[in-house]
This record gives sequence, C-alpha cells and structure tokens, in this order.
Amino acid sequence: MRLPAVAVPKSGVEKYLRDLLRKGIVDKRFHIRKSGDFILIPLLPGHSSIATSMEEFSRRSFPDDPMIQIRKELESLGIPGPFPDKWVRYGNSIMFNSKGYISATAAEVYARVLNVKSVYQKAGNVSGTTRNPGVKLLHGVRGEIIHRENGVRYVFDPELVMFSPGNVGSRGHTDLETAGREVIDFYSGIGYFSLPIARYGSPLSVTCVDINPTAIHFLEKSARINKVSRKVRTIVGDSTILKPGKKYDIGIMGNFGAIDALGSLVGNLKGGGSFVIHHLVRTEDMGHPENRVLSRLESIGIRGKVLYSRTVKSYAPHQWHVETAIEL
Repeated sequence: MRLPAVAVPKSGVEKYLRDLLRKGIVDKRFHIRKSGDFILIPLLPGHSSIATSMEEFSRRSFPDDPMIQIRKELESLGIPGPFPDKWVRYGNSIMFNSKGYISATAAEVYARVLNVKSVYQKAGNVSGTTRNPGVKLLHGVRGEIIHRENGVRYVFDPELVMFSPGNVGSRGHTDLETAGREVIDFYSGIGYFSLPIARYGSPLSVTCVDINPTAIHFLEKSARINKVSRKVRTIVGDSTILKPGKKYDIGIMGNFGAIDALGSLVGNLKGGGSFVIHHLVRTEDMGHPENRVLSRLESIGIRGKVLYSRTVKSYAPHQWHVETAIEL
C-alpha cells in the first residue's frame, strides 16, 4: 500500500523511531523497510507534512488475540501456566489485577508483545487514609506515567497513588451544569472528576481536597499539562472536617465514605447548591438507590431533591456502585 513515509539514515533510526512512536504517528499496521542507506517509516494519515516521500509498504500480520503470541512465547521458554489474559492499560504500562505469581521473564514477554515499557501487578489491597496502592513493578522502568482518558491526561506513579480504571464514563462528564460555577471536589485523589470538569465544564473554579499530599502533587502536574491550572485550586486536608471559609455551588463526592460524612461535606455548599455522590447500594435496594442518601440528609435536617441516580457498575456480589445527584 502507498503511504506517506519519512526516510531516516540507518545510523540514527532508533532514536528517531522512538520519538515518532512516542508521538503516536507511526502506522504500525505496516512494515518498516530499508531503502539503500535509509530506513522508511510509514506514517498515519494526517501526518504527511513531515513525510519525505510516498512509498509502498506491506501490511503486517497480527494475531487476533495478543495472548496467542504471548502463550506461544511463554510455553517455548518453559514457563508454566496459567497465564493471565486480562490487564489494565495505563498509558505505556499495564497492570495485572490477579495476585498469582508472575515472573520477571514472563512480564518481559507481555511488555514486548503489547509494546509497553512497564508491567505492574496488584500485590495487596489499597490501605490507609491516604489510600496507598499495593502495587509492585514486575518489569521495566518505574516512575511517572501519563494516562489519557476522555481527552484528559493524568500524571501519576502507580506505586505511589491509586488510579481506578473502572469509572471512565462517570468521571468523563457530569450532568450538573458547572459553567461559571464554583466546584469543590472532596476526596479528589489525582483529579479523576475535577480535571474533566476543569477542562470541559467551563467552571469558574475547581477546588480539590485530598488528605494525600502525593495525590495532590500529581493532580497539580496534571492540571498544568492539561492547561487548566488557572482554574484549579488544591488543599491538602481531611475533606470530612474541611472549613475552607467559603461556600461552593457544586460538590463532587467520589469516595464511598462520603455518605457517612454528608453533614460536614454539605456544610461547604451554598443553599440551593447541588452535589454528586458515589455510594454503594445493595441489590435489594436498587429499586430506589437514592433512598440512603436522602435518609442521611434528613437525619441532619436537610431535604434534598434527586436530580438523577444511575448505576455505574457492579462493585461486589449483591452490591452496586451508584452515582446520585442531589439539589439542596
């Protein structure tokens, strides 16, 4: 197939190719090929401005399932199964949630076949008030990664702070109108909810509160690379006892423990304000998943109006993760 290509001298191709791959502009569906003293690299459509010529390339063949190649290589190395066939991708790294033994050699095979630089594994449960992840590096380079989701880039180190991959749809947007309003994100973590709001919701400001200074550090870095620093304010502190000295239009409560701290949390919101809370609901209560939130508010003398209540995902047997929005 004829494609835009860039010709690179053989002596400098490795560094140049790494740069093109990092920028995501190499068409990996086709073979790189030699031409005299040059290497021809196929480019994705839309990047012809850096092309040096149009060239013919042959299409690469891939197994439909990368596990076909991974199993084949692991078996050839004499590594016994079973081999994990599920992982979560964070930028140019992957994370295994399974806690079975995975050798460094096996991890290297996964990294090479899946074209990632680092392989991590969950080694324990999230712990402590700062929600420290139980994660270990199996292969590759440790440190910061940049993960893109819904057009937002998150900077974090998987060994230092938690990143939850399962709530993409719910944190990619909120049905509450945030334009021109002041938002406070309790238990903000690295900015799962606040960064999309700051980038797409046109708020006047977003105040992010978290007890973990490391999470706040990464949130601030992410705000800079997403060009929303002027809208984002950060506070290192306990959301449940926060008294920021002002009241906000909208509250985001992404921690399941928020329902037990509603009294102090809603005290930071204006009358007529609203909040979104993420909470757990038992299967038998799913007919009216918002009832526990309303009951909790009534126990502290506040009546709320339900704007919406929707299921995010199954959390555990007979338990569901639900997102509910309330107007005060």
